[in-house]
Amino acid sequence: MIDERLMLPIGTLLQDGKYRVVRYMASGGFGNTYEVEHVKLHKRLALKEFFMRGVNLREGLTVTVSVDDNRASFEQMREKFYKEAQRLAQLDELHIVEVSDFFEENATAYYTMRLIDGESLAATMKRSGQPMEESELTQMLPQVLSALRCVHSQGIYHLDIKPGNIMRNATGHCWLIDFGASKQLSAAESQTLSTSTGLCYTPGFAPSEQISGNIKRIGPWTDFYALGATLYNLLTDQMPPSPDDIMDDEEDAFDFTTKISPTMQQLILWLMSPRPRQRPQSVDDILNWDAESISGTSQETVVAATPQRSVAITKEPVVPQPEEPIATPAPKPKVVPSIETVVSEKTSQDKKPQQAITIKTTNEVLLNLINNMVTVEGGTYYDHSSGFWNSSEEVEVKGFSIGKFPVTQIEWQTVMGSNPSTFKGDNHPVEMVSWFDCQEFIKRLNQMTGMKFRLPNEQEWEFAARGGIYGQGMHYAGSDDPNDVAWYTKNSKNTTHDVGRKRPNELGIYDMSGNVWEWCEDAYEQGNPDSVRRVRRGGGWYCDNNAILVTSRDFFSPNGRINYLGLRLAI
Repeated sequence: MIDERLMLPIGTLLQDGKYRVVRYMASGGFGNTYEVEHVKLHKRLALKEFFMRGVNLREGLTVTVSVDDNRASFEQMREKFYKEAQRLAQLDELHIVEVSDFFEENATAYYTMRLIDGESLAATMKRSGQPMEESELTQMLPQVLSALRCVHSQGIYHLDIKPGNIMRNATGHCWLIDFGASKQLSAAESQTLSTSTGLCYTPGFAPSEQISGNIKRIGPWTDFYALGATLYNLLTDQMPPSPDDIMDDEEDAFDFTTKISPTMQQLILWLMSPRPRQRPQSVDDILNWDAESISGTSQETVVAATPQRSVAITKEPVVPQPEEPIATPAPKPKVVPSIETVVSEKTSQDKKPQQAITIKTTNEVLLNLINNMVTVEGGTYYDHSSGFWNSSEEVEVKGFSIGKFPVTQIEWQTVMGSNPSTFKGDNHPVEMVSWFDCQEFIKRLNQMTGMKFRLPNEQEWEFAARGGIYGQGMHYAGSDDPNDVAWYTKNSKNTTHDVGRKRPNELGIYDMSGNVWEWCEDAYEQGNPDSVRRVRRGGGWYCDNNAILVTSRDFFSPNGRINYLGLRLAI
């Protein structure tokens, strides 16, 4: 039950009338969240107020400390609240809500964030009155992992992952919210509180090291336990078993329903291992997990690193016929095989019937792919990868050729003999392909055609996306309006689309903003070539308008496969 006496009244004005409280939203161990209006801009935001449960009271609007002995700890934690706001403001991650303002008032501190037009997964399940489908969680999971990878790289642990702290909008885009518990960095500070607050956690979603307050044992694996508990709760609508029950009863502590695939069950058991060292130690451990090494796994793809699977082609291939490119196509191959190819597929694992079809020749697909290479004249551009358009770093790019479209599923199928994509369609971009998968695809393609295809490097990709020497300085690949050129969160309807359906850029190249992210050849950092993360560019169907800018860049494990990441060829 909410004690309204502890909350800011509706209509309260803050920061000299800049913000007006519209409604109370939620509370956690370290703060209250409100919806506020920026009075002059008429813009709605979320406002986080530092308020420690069991420690703080309120006299009028002023936040007070219930016990004088707690004052020093309150002030220390309030300072960490400020540092939390600073860290979150600096994180550039699509699945973490950005912080826009910070101020002190009423003897406490506040920061404002984007107001998400959606609801928590806990609210979704409560509203529906039933557990969530596994297919919904396979779309949520990689987004939460992306957020965790970002915060863990900064030495931040969330420490309160649960369905109520994962928000989702109507397009399926998810955000990990409420980093209030992440301020608990010192066991000594936790023990100084003259209340029962201690190290806060949510029962059922916290592992033994967090329950016992053993700060030295807390790490990324602590968040992974909570993530496993979250998956279990969402799939069963039951409270997750306690660490003690898991230690004693092992798998029998869980009540898995028949609807939960064996792969998902194994993932949850791994994430919720009672001992920290038995859990994954990093996000990449999860992304690189080979789910099919477990006997009896289903066709559902749970993590990004599952191996490829053969799927049926369902219709006669139709090659998109957009307007001709501005630049001339790449040279014809030295050798193109003329083998008659008949592809007759079985029904897919999910028992939905698939129509077997005949592809006339491999030549048709490969010649079309080659003819759709666009020549890009060499030139220079200013590197704006930092997101600032006044960058003065000039990048020189030599001439090359690049695909007019992302590689499609019919093209991948023709070369590899299988289609791993989640969103089926011959002319949809292929996805669920790792960087290493792309290298194998290119190797086979070059053997078949006598060409020297490759992935573009990052500078080539951005130069082409900008329109090369014909570029008009657009923010997106061909327009300043993302709806003209991109399938993204506002129009994708949570799926990929046939390539070439939006407007091309100045070079006649399509889909370089949105639809799917695209692998680049480059490593994102130095390290072991077999494990170092690789660059991806362009944004995907689930992204907002900031992630599909021609300057937007991200990275992914080279072993990782995900349903919004594909490739485009270069020569």
